[in-house]
Amino acid sequence: MSASSRKPETVSEDGIWFAAAGSEPDLIEAALRLGRCDHPETDLAPYRAHLDQLAREVRASGAAGAVERLEVLVETLAGRHGYAGDAESYDDLANANLLDVVDRRRGLPVALGILYIGTARAAGWRMEGLAFPHHFLARIEGGHDRAILDPFAGQVIADAAGLRSILRRLGGGKAELKPAHTQAASDRSILLRLINNQRTRLLSAGKNEAALAVVERMLWLSPSDPGLVAEAAEIEVALGRIGGAIRRLERLSEKVVDPTLRQRIAADIKRLRTRLN
Repeated sequence: MSASSRKPETVSEDGIWFAAAGSEPDLIEAALRLGRCDHPETDLAPYRAHLDQLAREVRASGAAGAVERLEVLVETLAGRHGYAGDAESYDDLANANLLDVVDRRRGLPVALGILYIGTARAAGWRMEGLAFPHHFLARIEGGHDRAILDPFAGQVIADAAGLRSILRRLGGGKAELKPAHTQAASDRSILLRLINNQRTRLLSAGKNEAALAVVERMLWLSPSDPGLVAEAAEIEVALGRIGGAIRRLERLSEKVVDPTLRQRIAADIKRLRTRLN
């Protein structure tokens, strides 16, 4: 989208939207709003219009079977509109930002998967992400059939052997396919998986301030997650903001029920207070 399509909209408005959306926000709208955090002046209307167009094209096919529906989705997104996995610059942060993915037509498996799932759902089809490790996959229903898609490659996975091949290629030759790997993933977990890619890359690059901003967005999706709160506190400590870390842990302690965890948090707070002077 061109710079002329951008207008001032604050990130805080998106934070308010997530608070109102609850634990399972709309997948596409949430991904667009998360993407806008990196481009705060961007108007989302052209992106929504593009995604609506994808859904119209897919819906017009009238596809009924699961495999047929996946073939239509791939033909539309990958074939007609040029979406593909970015194998050349895989670790580029833009690959985990849905706005950049739409602009560049390149992305990570989970970002492309969100586009496929959102398009399918807008066309009236049932599609969901899977809790498959190492590589994001999605599954669609059609008639009495189901079929699995690798959105990064734009390929239908025909059978368990195909799943096992991906798992062993990415997780090691001895990795075993388990029933949990093909369980449906919640939309919230998909969104967390998307922006976690940015978090890990920023932390690896030592960009703590930017990483903290991403963790804050993850907390929009999972505000009481003790692991995320603790990580935000750790990053604040690394940035020299001991008081901020203590305040985060104090708020977390008020919400925690587990006495063992509360004791651990109290010990961390006590340890950090010794560093204030």
